[in-house]
Amino acid sequence: MITTRKVSGALGISLFTVSVGMLPVAASASNEQSLKDQVDELSRRVEVLSSQLDATSREARAEDRADSKWNVTGYMNAGFTSSNADGEEDHFSSGQFNPIFHYQHKDRLFFESELEMETGEEGDTEVDLEYSALNVFLGDRATLVIGKWLSPIGQFQERLHPSWINKLPTAPAGYGHGGIQPLSDVGVQLRGTIPVGGTYMSYVVAVGNGPRGGHHGLELEGFPEDNNSNKSLAGRLGFFINPSLEVGVSWMTAKSPGEEADTGPVTEGDYDLWGVDAAYTKGNWNVRAEYLDSKLSSFYGQAHHTDAATSLIPKTDWKTWYAQAAYRIPDSRLEPVVRYGDFTIDGFFEGDGEKRTDIGLNFWLAPSAAIKMAVERRNFEDPAADDESLVQVQFTYGF
Repeated sequence: MITTRKVSGALGISLFTVSVGMLPVAASASNEQSLKDQVDELSRRVEVLSSQLDATSREARAEDRADSKWNVTGYMNAGFTSSNADGEEDHFSSGQFNPIFHYQHKDRLFFESELEMETGEEGDTEVDLEYSALNVFLGDRATLVIGKWLSPIGQFQERLHPSWINKLPTAPAGYGHGGIQPLSDVGVQLRGTIPVGGTYMSYVVAVGNGPRGGHHGLELEGFPEDNNSNKSLAGRLGFFINPSLEVGVSWMTAKSPGEEADTGPVTEGDYDLWGVDAAYTKGNWNVRAEYLDSKLSSFYGQAHHTDAATSLIPKTDWKTWYAQAAYRIPDSRLEPVVRYGDFTIDGFFEGDGEKRTDIGLNFWLAPSAAIKMAVERRNFEDPAADDESLVQVQFTYGF
């Protein structure tokens, strides 16, 4: 193959050779026509070499395009919610629009990023960066992930939270904003698979900035800067007992300082989390269950937005679990779903716990488009809070 560098060199050498070779001819020739012929020949050679250079450049650019691939995908949803709780009005929601961008260079680099766009309570548009990470393929069994990534703890956040994948309009109790499951982090991951007998095991080891102390104990979202020198260590091991059944074990440990106020001491709390999960997907069945348990030692920090001084926030234990089963009725577009979850808090803001029961029916318009109808019952731990029933209809589409 003729490279751009070779053609450029050839062009320079040819021009130099032809020019030098013509000097004595031009100096001794008395015939102007002979000089003109030599100049025309030089111009012709320049045009030929320039044409070769352009063709080689186009070929190099085509090879670069073949090595790099772009892809835009994502999902959206919109719906309607009716509640029997006092002060809660029936309403339509514009839902979310989440474009996801992918870029791959050969089989070495893969970049992925997701934006979440939704209409805020005041009608303004809110945009969040869900994740943005570069994947470096180190081999067939290992990938290095750098940037902001979805938490690998458990299954729901990393695999199931997109609305067209989630079988119900809402997340399980304790999974999502204000829950126990970490949503994301900023740092590095090493992940991959290891063959074990006739099957394999997946692994993730992650180091990140970790959680921050907040008004509900912890804020479990990815922060671009760390407010202490300690880094979180998290991971998950997944065991594929057979192609249809996976069992996973997750963990996380970190130190989180309390939130500062105008006066008062600020100390760090020790945070530890562990969990197990299981997924059975075969034929028309999709059955899942997860359990998470986390503890935060007592620490000094601002307990409420309006507090002028820090206070001792007590030791807190969060527990949550859910079990879910979905079955696609053969030769139909219907898929009934049932899910039960329990979220308990012992310590700070313990009244935020709840039991949640969902019964739903999905009508699949296409493999990635569905109308989801569900009834959700919420029973709160706080005796002063009224229990709530919701009727929800959601349209969702993954593209």
